[in-house]
Amino acid sequence: RLAAWLRGRETLADWSLLAAAAEACSELGLDELRARVGDGRLAATDAFNVFRYARAEAVWRRLCAEDPVLAALDGAERTAKVAAFRRADDRLRHLAAQEVALLHHRALPVGSAGQIGMVRGEISKQRRHWALRTLLDRAGEAVIRIKPILLMSPLSVAQFLRPGGLIFDILVIDEASQVRPADALGAIARARQIIVVGDAKQLPPTSFFDRQMEGVDDDTQDADDAAAIRAAQAADMESILTLCEARSVPGAGLRWHYRSHHPSLIAVSNDTFYDNRLIYPPSPDAAGPERGLTFTKVDGVYDRGRKRSNPREAQEVARAVLRHAQSHPDATLGVATFSVPQRDAILNELELMRAEYPELEAFCREEGTGGGREPFFVKNLENVQGDERDVIFISVGYGRDAQGYLAQGFGPVSSDGGERRLNVLFTRAKRQCRVFASITHHDIRLDAARNAGPRVLKRFLKFAETGEMDLPAATGREPDSPFEEAVAAALRQAGHVVDPQVGFAGFRIDLAVRDPAVPGRYLLGIECDGARYHSSRWARERDRLRQSVLEQKGWTMHRIWSTDWFQRPDAEVQRLLQAVAAAQAKAHPAAPPTTGRAPVPPAPAESMASKPPSRIVVARAAPAPAPESPRAAIPYREAEFRVHERGEMDLHEAPLQKIADYVVQVVQCEQPVHVSEVARRLSGLWGYERTGKRIGERVGRAARHAAQCGLLTQHDGFLRAAGEAPEPAVRDRSAVKSRTLREVALLPPEEVECAILQAVEQNVSLPVEECAVQVARQFGYRRTGADLHRVVAVAADRLTAAGRLQRDGAALRLASV
Repeated sequence: RLAAWLRGRETLADWSLLAAAAEACSELGLDELRARVGDGRLAATDAFNVFRYARAEAVWRRLCAEDPVLAALDGAERTAKVAAFRRADDRLRHLAAQEVALLHHRALPVGSAGQIGMVRGEISKQRRHWALRTLLDRAGEAVIRIKPILLMSPLSVAQFLRPGGLIFDILVIDEASQVRPADALGAIARARQIIVVGDAKQLPPTSFFDRQMEGVDDDTQDADDAAAIRAAQAADMESILTLCEARSVPGAGLRWHYRSHHPSLIAVSNDTFYDNRLIYPPSPDAAGPERGLTFTKVDGVYDRGRKRSNPREAQEVARAVLRHAQSHPDATLGVATFSVPQRDAILNELELMRAEYPELEAFCREEGTGGGREPFFVKNLENVQGDERDVIFISVGYGRDAQGYLAQGFGPVSSDGGERRLNVLFTRAKRQCRVFASITHHDIRLDAARNAGPRVLKRFLKFAETGEMDLPAATGREPDSPFEEAVAAALRQAGHVVDPQVGFAGFRIDLAVRDPAVPGRYLLGIECDGARYHSSRWARERDRLRQSVLEQKGWTMHRIWSTDWFQRPDAEVQRLLQAVAAAQAKAHPAAPPTTGRAPVPPAPAESMASKPPSRIVVARAAPAPAPESPRAAIPYREAEFRVHERGEMDLHEAPLQKIADYVVQVVQCEQPVHVSEVARRLSGLWGYERTGKRIGERVGRAARHAAQCGLLTQHDGFLRAAGEAPEPAVRDRSAVKSRTLREVALLPPEEVECAILQAVEQNVSLPVEECAVQVARQFGYRRTGADLHRVVAVAADRLTAAGRLQRDGAALRLASV
């Protein structure tokens, strides 16, 4: 022992510090933890987490002892109470409406003389009725008792209500940005209180108010003319909304956006006009054929002469209207155009088709579809404000002429205030917005634009085409609490891909489980009673409104109570997995159980756009088998298993054969995978935070040893299991734990090639630059850097040399068989 002391005298200071730390642990009552670390039963790297867990358990037991209600909480009972509250609150809302109707019914006049007698007399007449202005002048109070709410335009107010006659308690001016002050003042004079509702970012009045003080020099007016000056200033305001703002009328901003059922429908307007202040729930669906914002490129030619329209684009839009009427007649539809000539061209095409297709004739009836629902319309963008439909088709119309020339003019959009017209146009759809255009965002030159309209249009088209705006991509948020982290870890251990803090603009879901069969869709939303739940002001908001809004958007929600998770974690995990399975069965009733690999999507049916209207038919036969296509991206699965030597020896000191066995396990799970990534994975499984040089060299030797034994193959640093190589598949890396997996240099070449082939097949033809963007989306990258562009270019050259791709100018195509 003395010899050992002499050899280790340089570690005396370390022993002193260790003894001081041990004494401190004893003073804090941590003798048990100290003893377990001392005899090796507990690794030093795990001591802090074990302490935190033990402390949390002790705090929980103490709180339960102090407040027995906590220990008696039952998640099922709590869920039942919340459901009962939601039902009661909903009944209360309906009861309030019934009470209002009952009070109005009881207040109806029942006499037969005076004003009510006049009204009854007019009702009983068969002809020679009084003019409406006369009736409201003579029996206006009786009319208001019967119908206390009148819906009138400013012109109707002036036409039917005599000044000084009827006075209303409240005047509500809707779409106030389009109401001129001169038109609104007459209605304001007939009300005791006004509520002005409008959006200064939307359309102003179609014509500005002409000054009534023409010929009067304000500088020469006397103080006695103050009233005239104020009248002139009011006349200079473009709308009653701006006049109220200028007079500092108390106001409030409404941030909730209720219309759009998919974030892509409001994203551009929210970012461009509202500084991302709008609050709206997320959607469980990615934008696609049935939901969100989509872009359709038309090979159209713009007639810059007398017609000033795009006939081919009008035909494409008309055919799309026909397909909608045939496949989704219950969904309301509207068509908005950038110009009046394009509107007329679409109407002419529809008139030709209505005689041939009865279903289109029924859909386009003015009285609306689906039994009194909102009717179909075709309007230019200056007349579309105030309208909303389930689906909106937008026809840009403008494009290159027959000579290939594109004038950088887009009608009213290019004029002053054109961006406000676009804001109105972008926000009309509830479920889906399809943009038909003969140009792309690349065709719009900002250097030729004098106003903001073309810049906003370019941004909108780019977002519709690529899903990107000219802004840095937002990074994903971390879970709000360790409770949410534990739930996410349990789901990932079960093989599910989980995203924390899913949502937009202040409305986020704690956790969401991805649908492995439909990339971009979430199966289940999970709410934990954490800080967000506790911060809600009202039970109605946290227990009814929030979940109701999410369910209306298509979410399937699951609630986990923290008390249940702490007391019965295994049972809650089982209940959670059952909820995920039920959500999957609901989303895919005929689909087989999940195997961890997304199914190959079927090839789209032949587009009706390729046929003339007279040949469009509704196919009722079974579809033909879809041709084989590259596999869709599947979630990347990182190897996780128990390392028995952890805590007993360091990784670089473990036997080479044992490390080689672990390397093979990682490769079998993640192949193809780079050897440096295998080193990082084993380092993490061993409990290390970093991967040093010794560990990297040791893992490299173990990989070479496994290759010599015939267990692995290694090429350019990438490892694969021996035997028949699996078919290459693109793996989504958006939810991986290891950050190095997102490094472009560590992408397996065959995986990059698979992504390129899939992108080219899905888009028929792609320039290399755009192909890199599509590849980045498949790998789950939010940005496309220069490194990825280089890797894709090199891989495309390999595929071209191998005869799998062919170049058509600057574009890539699949090689013809």
